[in-house]
Amino acid sequence: MGKLTTTLGIVLLLSFFTYSQSYIVNNIHPYSRSLIGTAGGGITIGKTDYKNVKLGINGLLSVTYFLPSADENILGLRLMAELSNVQGKDPQKILYAKDGTLLRPDIFSTDAFSLRASLLYSYAISQNFLPYAGVGLSYFFFNPQNTNGQLLYNNRNSVYDKKTLGFDADLGFSIPLGEQISLDVNSSLHFLFTDYFDDIAVGKNKDFFSSVSLGISYVFISNLDSDGDGIADDKDLCPNTPPGVTVDEFGCPLDTDGDGIPDYLDNCPNTPKGMKVDKNGCIIDSDNDGVPDTLDKCPNTPRGMHVNEFGCPDTDGDGVFDNDDKCPDTPKGVAVDKTGCPIDSDGDGVPDYLDKCPDTPKGERVDKNGCPQEAPKTETGGERIKSETTIILPADDIFFDNRSEIKPEAYKELDDAVVQLKKYPNTYWRIEGHMDSQGPDQWIRSMSSKRAEAIYYYFISHGLDASKFTIYGLGDKFPIANNTTEEGRAKNRRIAIVKEQQ
Repeated sequence: MGKLTTTLGIVLLLSFFTYSQSYIVNNIHPYSRSLIGTAGGGITIGKTDYKNVKLGINGLLSVTYFLPSADENILGLRLMAELSNVQGKDPQKILYAKDGTLLRPDIFSTDAFSLRASLLYSYAISQNFLPYAGVGLSYFFFNPQNTNGQLLYNNRNSVYDKKTLGFDADLGFSIPLGEQISLDVNSSLHFLFTDYFDDIAVGKNKDFFSSVSLGISYVFISNLDSDGDGIADDKDLCPNTPPGVTVDEFGCPLDTDGDGIPDYLDNCPNTPKGMKVDKNGCIIDSDNDGVPDTLDKCPNTPRGMHVNEFGCPDTDGDGVFDNDDKCPDTPKGVAVDKTGCPIDSDGDGVPDYLDKCPDTPKGERVDKNGCPQEAPKTETGGERIKSETTIILPADDIFFDNRSEIKPEAYKELDDAVVQLKKYPNTYWRIEGHMDSQGPDQWIRSMSSKRAEAIYYYFISHGLDASKFTIYGLGDKFPIANNTTEEGRAKNRRIAIVKEQQ
């Protein structure tokens, strides 16, 4: 008895030590949804009609299923088979029958086999200390004998039925030693529905006995659901889901719109597919203009500016948004075309708001005010402009797209020209458009004017003063090479930016 007490004391000390070291993970009982088998043994102490008790032994096998749990509390169902030996002694009250038969020996020894069904309740104080209590009902098969193994008198004469029911009360605790192994300490009280457990019936009290056992438990099936989301830990890809969050079949929070932010954190749960979102699940709009970055062609719009569906403002207020505006610096109030450039009704290269002669005939040379003028003579008698500074740009299909629209490949060369022209802020310039002789005269003259005009609008959109330029569409009148060869025609298709003589 002393050794048993010492052992139980050590177990209790270890239990309380582990209690101070380990706490319940996510407040879920470790045995949630588990099937556990236990084998153990211990001692029995009987309370019968015999005056004194004597220790007996017992052995047991049990299987327990613990129901799903959402916190530290849990219920379990236990089935147990137990083999017990209960003994007692009473040397002062030995009884004999009239024929001298020994009715009550000084010691009885009853072997009992029982099948028990119990309901358990457990509360997890810590991850490694799991006390429990239970109540159950047992069916006993018992056989009272003496110490020599002989049936006792009433048993031998079948005075009573050697089968009986019993009511059981359990108290114990488990200490997990690993993922599947645990130590189980159990004490039980067995209240029998018979008074013949010791072969005699004296008074009105029924017999009962208690047992204390030490066992090893093995977890056969573990369906612990630590986060309580309905998905067992061994199948849960997101084992730390907060309580109450709806999850998918893998235990992960639902993300209905597939933006990477689970629904319970998503302030914008209907984000279209493919959109970049912030930590709240809302589409990223870096400049706060109401257009998401993935659609915003002008992602750095200043705050407060009105934008179109592409997130672009209309900086110059001409009604054409910047992403479509080829002349984004048009002065306020100037009428523009669909490209955002000032309207030039007579096509002379001078926009209407600067044109003092708005009805100049097509192809007529004009000055910076849009009025007709003669082109100055060159020293050789031709009509080519003579100047101190001249910039020659190609006007072939490599430089222009759609005949008169500048290709992006030409921007570098035009930007270099802008840098050069900005060195002369007070100088006036002529922009001459020249063509080869291929095509009708009217088309040649119109195309040379349109190409010169395109260069003009590029210059003023990049910060040059519009009043410093005049535009000439000179057609094929001033060739610099032979128009009968492709090489010569390529040289004749050109733009000349010529410094005006003052």
